[in-house]
Amino acid sequence: MKQFLRTLKYFLVNGSFAACVYFGFFKSHNGAENLAIFYIWFSFIISLTFMSKEVLKDASSRYNGPSVPRWFDSLFDLSIVFFTAYCGRFFLASIYLVSTLLFIYAIEEMKTLKEVKKC
Repeated sequence: MKQFLRTLKYFLVNGSFAACVYFGFFKSHNGAENLAIFYIWFSFIISLTFMSKEVLKDASSRYNGPSVPRWFDSLFDLSIVFFTAYCGRFFLASIYLVSTLLFIYAIEEMKTLKEVKKC
């Protein structure tokens, strides 16, 4: 049941983000565009906080694995980068790509820290 709720939360958050990207960048709806830009910058700032070892140690104790398969999440993130760049928002696409790579790094570090704690 917990996994189902985590997966549902993933689809609600990322589906809302994808809708904001679509309506904001393709349909020129200013409110949706602003929300998409805010989400990209917010995820970038949060991903930077995961570069701290203290934050990684704290987060690794609460990490329960991915809510969706890695390939699906990567496909989603790359499609957001592609569509953002397609709309001419190259800097935003770069910021989102960097935040995605930082999150992948943080997840791998949390897995490693969690394995070390088990031993």
